[in-house]
Amino acid sequence: PRSPLEALARGVLCAHVPEETPMDAVAGAEYWVQIRQGRSAGLGLHFDKDERAHAERDEWHHPMLATATYLTDGGAPLVVFDTASEGSGRVRRGWLVAPRTARHVAFLGDRLHGVPAELAPENLLASRIKCAKDDPGTTRISVLVNLWDRKPVGVSRAAPYRGSTLPIDVNFAQPVAPPIEV
Repeated sequence: PRSPLEALARGVLCAHVPEETPMDAVAGAEYWVQIRQGRSAGLGLHFDKDERAHAERDEWHHPMLATATYLTDGGAPLVVFDTASEGSGRVRRGWLVAPRTARHVAFLGDRLHGVPAELAPENLLASRIKCAKDDPGTTRISVLVNLWDRKPVGVSRAAPYRGSTLPIDVNFAQPVAPPIEV
């Protein structure tokens, strides 16, 4: 791996893909860091998809698996619904996952999900008392890794990084539970 983030992405890949999986079944892992704080604490409901293929050709390609690994305890929870992007059926079930340092969650890549700022502990308290919305203790930092069966349009490998390490162990020493399935 060229960086601590790439090492984490590889750890996610190895933790969720059985060794006997054919090499061509997984094209790779896409990863990014998300920092949510204060007024930008939330992220609307959405489906992960190949953004460029959708914008240029109106195609809906989803990752096989979407994951989040939290680097902090603060901020709003992730909510995942049992609704897939093809739009059939109503939402029947949902899951809330509160951020906790080193917590890892995985779900099927075509599921509706988001980060409702209204559910952040600091926002729930704000309706009762005055509190600082930009308190550093309310920051939610997560590393998102999506596993793809095909390379998303226009995505390339990140350049080597020579900076510091991640503040958590990127090795999945404990077995990872299977993703949320419906």
